[in-house]
Amino acid sequence: MTDEARDGLVALAALAREFGGNDHVIGGGGNVSFKTDATLCIKPSGCFLNAMTPDAFVALDREALSGIRTLEPSPDKRLRERQVREVLESALLDKSARRPSVETPLHHALASRFVAHTHPAPVNGMTCSREGRQACARLFPDALWVDYADPGYVLALTVGRAVDEYRRERGCEPRALFLQNHGLFWGADTPDTLRETYARIAEALRSEYAGAGLDDSWATGPLPSDRRQESLRAVCRAAVGDEAACLAASGPFAVAEGPITPDHIVYGRAWAMIGEPDEARLAAYCRERGLPPRVIACEDGVYAIGPDAHTARFALDSADNGGQVRRYATAFGGLRLMDDAQRAFIENWEGEAYRLHVAVAGQGAG
Repeated sequence: MTDEARDGLVALAALAREFGGNDHVIGGGGNVSFKTDATLCIKPSGCFLNAMTPDAFVALDREALSGIRTLEPSPDKRLRERQVREVLESALLDKSARRPSVETPLHHALASRFVAHTHPAPVNGMTCSREGRQACARLFPDALWVDYADPGYVLALTVGRAVDEYRRERGCEPRALFLQNHGLFWGADTPDTLRETYARIAEALRSEYAGAGLDDSWATGPLPSDRRQESLRAVCRAAVGDEAACLAASGPFAVAEGPITPDHIVYGRAWAMIGEPDEARLAAYCRERGLPPRVIACEDGVYAIGPDAHTARFALDSADNGGQVRRYATAFGGLRLMDDAQRAFIENWEGEAYRLHVAVAGQGAG
């Protein structure tokens, strides 16, 4: 390994720890990457940003990655995503390494040596809002807004084409990309410039929210008692079995009304159950949605259930983040929810199921 690559990975691990907390990502979401002329290094799928060390990133051949842009995709979505996964895995320099992030092609689309992708609630207050595109043009005229596209191949192709067009029109690439109902991508050639770019974005949004009467504080009501939590878990377990083996709880807050980003669907499912659960209401929810709820919003608290403690905790973190996004989105006309086709793609995507599996397994191991 060259000195350039070694120093880059040390800097990348520091960025991962800095942007890997709950203020920036949910569970195993988000990513950072580093490029040399020949190689791209990135977090494996589902691993936690704030736990990354310099030797934990996977390295891919950039020339091989370029094959995604010339791929002849299958019209079948599942086969197409398998094709993309095969390109990514063939580009791995160490074939025994863990699966690279599904968003690797997006990192490859930017020429910047360092690229980060996160989902902060203040950012998604804009990207998940009805007036997000207009707000982005006003607040960040040098940034690139990208309408929602299914993660994986479609998003990679969409972003690649949009970046190419931006370069043709402006003679440079965008330093920041706001992805509708998804999050933020931004790049720089040094870690300090990457940090400075994010700080400017955060400050512009903070000022906008302050003008709308929204500060950056977030508080929930009092935590329900242990007795109440156990009583509700018992009700849920009687209705849905081991899917409610574990429960996590928060004080009450207003949850998002439906699916707002892929990560919220992956960790908390598309819709919370609103109101006090009982056997009949839980059965009705399962019939309507096809799965038990992960998040249940009651008058006295927000609860998350799952087959293990980590799944329940991720779901509660997702609901908490979604509540913050909902609050911030009021500054831009309110929430814009994902449509049924967008939601269904995420719910049936093997890549996202894999990411959740790795995240839960990783927590269980450590």
